[in-house]
Amino acid sequence: MTDRYTFLGELASNILQQETVSPKDVLIILPNKRAKRVLQKQIAQRISIPQFSPQILSVNEFFESLSPIKSTSKEELLLHLYSIFITFDAFKEESFQTFLTWAPTFLSDINEIDLQLADASLIYSNLSEIKELETTFLKGDLSDFQNKYLHFYVQLGDLYEKFISYLLENKIGYEGLIYRNVAEQIIKAGQIEEQFIAPYKAYKRFIFAGFHALSPSEMSILEFFYHKFHGEFIFDIDRFYDEKYAPFVKTLQNKLRIPDIHLKEDFKNIPKEIFITDVTGNMSQIYHAIDLIHHIEKVEGTLDETALVFADESLIVPFVHAYDCTKANLTMGYPIQNTNAYQLLQIILDLTKNSFRFAKIQQVDHKIYYHKDVVLFFQNPLVTQAIFGGNSEGYSAVNEIVANNQIFIPQKDVSPIIPNLPPQGVEIVHLLIHFFEDLAQKVEKQTPEFFGIQLIIKGLNQTLTVLDHIQCSSIVLDFNSIEYFIYEKVNALTIPFIGDFDKGLQVCGLLETRTLDYKNIIFLSINEGVLPKGKGQPSMIMYDVKNHFKLPTSTYIDSIFAYHFFRLMQRASLVHILYDNDSSSTLAEKSRFINQLEFEVEHKKLTQNISIVKKSISTIPQIKTLENNNIVIHKDQDIIEKLHELKYSASNLTTYIRCPLAFYLTYIERLEQIESVDENIENRVVGTIIHEILQ
Repeated sequence: MTDRYTFLGELASNILQQETVSPKDVLIILPNKRAKRVLQKQIAQRISIPQFSPQILSVNEFFESLSPIKSTSKEELLLHLYSIFITFDAFKEESFQTFLTWAPTFLSDINEIDLQLADASLIYSNLSEIKELETTFLKGDLSDFQNKYLHFYVQLGDLYEKFISYLLENKIGYEGLIYRNVAEQIIKAGQIEEQFIAPYKAYKRFIFAGFHALSPSEMSILEFFYHKFHGEFIFDIDRFYDEKYAPFVKTLQNKLRIPDIHLKEDFKNIPKEIFITDVTGNMSQIYHAIDLIHHIEKVEGTLDETALVFADESLIVPFVHAYDCTKANLTMGYPIQNTNAYQLLQIILDLTKNSFRFAKIQQVDHKIYYHKDVVLFFQNPLVTQAIFGGNSEGYSAVNEIVANNQIFIPQKDVSPIIPNLPPQGVEIVHLLIHFFEDLAQKVEKQTPEFFGIQLIIKGLNQTLTVLDHIQCSSIVLDFNSIEYFIYEKVNALTIPFIGDFDKGLQVCGLLETRTLDYKNIIFLSINEGVLPKGKGQPSMIMYDVKNHFKLPTSTYIDSIFAYHFFRLMQRASLVHILYDNDSSSTLAEKSRFINQLEFEVEHKKLTQNISIVKKSISTIPQIKTLENNNIVIHKDQDIIEKLHELKYSASNLTTYIRCPLAFYLTYIERLEQIESVDENIENRVVGTIIHEILQ
């Protein structure tokens, strides 16, 4: 990798070629942890004798080290916020479940407010006034609900102040609060507390590399280190997109009074072949990408310089099933939602939640299970294989439900292996942990099923850690609230793929490519609405208010993704951009980034060095199948006798013409369709009832 010019390779050479400062006296701040690992590798490749490495930190690690406030999880923050919220007289009776409908969005909003060093009280004051205008203008008396709605928005500013005071007092917080705390120390006192800045005084050279868009809080902190420690900024900006996506950097240049920013011309100078391909359907994209990967490997003999970038990260699952990933590095991990263990957890939670609902509807004091939930539980592969050992006991339980046509099943008639979860409290999580730990004992170790169960147990234990601190409080969480915390923790987990971040095919999302360079790049799903998304995260603050107070909007987010998209291509030689053209379910339109790429190459007269080829693929590539997939059943004496005994009809002869195998299985082997519980009244029963009524 040292032969080809890359941004981090150039940075590594810069550090090692500086004769007056030893590498061990250099501190480097990078945008993410992956860049940190790659830079360490680049430095190691360029030295011939052992020596101390420079200190390399991600920007999050660096900023958090400067504050006494420790980052805590979103789930813990929600519990703290709820304890503050119910101290307001008007909201004392507010349930936690109702609170969850807006609180996660509120946390996201205040994180952005703090990152931007914005005035929260002024923002929420404006917001409440807008809501009052919308609700009362040209209208008569307000309902109680409308008055409560307006009062809620009036209280948001006070809620923010009380919440922040509580977090600062307990020295816990979120990213925005940590950054704001450090930035405001600098703004007010011109200094950071000695205990936090002392570890960095020993370094003789500060380098901030690869940054693009910075919030005001980040800018204030970096400005302090830039001037106090004579820091250096090394940007990765190309003239190709500098006019549209470099204003962020120019704002930083003006604020910090950076004398000069070197603009590169790699996009123009490095010859490129860019193939823009519209493909019908997501699976066709995956198969075509795999063909491209095989072709690159055949031509170059390696995939060390190749990246497969997913704009739509949900496609990672079908890709893993379609491609041999043993020599690939997948940074995203395999989603836990696709494991049998997760699906079993989901079944248990749905089954229990529905049992409470049906018991309430039927006004009984015991759980009533819905037959579909029970059947799903018994048919889960972990239950059939691990608990019943593959024998017929689980199927017998299902068959009994079907035979008796049981739509609702009382708790006393249900197998005790189904966890009996209470309607509220932390005991729900304890019982689930106990169930999955027992299940893990019955599953073969070092198998995918075992790892899936272990991840579920890990997520449940993390949930328990979050909920532990409410044990001594008066807050009692109902089943839905506990379920929310379980899913928040478990859904965040993935099954990691073992891979080398510096060897083989690199499979990642776009943001994971920050500061990295590849010779060959394959983009998937570069569609409008995917990249860019074109819409921001859910927010309680409307667009105009955000725009006025300079909070990030969807336009701002889109421009950041545009920078990373074009930056990744600037040093590549071969680029394949795939997008879906299948509009059968939703409108599939190629991304505006593709249109801009085509326009800029033409407008800047770069066609001599950059060739753009458009292709279209409308069919799925041929998939390898068995050489002989015909099913042949030879007629023996037994089959011939059954054919002689069979009474032929138009129905069975039609079946034979349509599918001889179906004819054989249905009329010779007498296989019947699987029966299911019938929730509708049969016609003959309806007839009997009508007959009785008429009599």
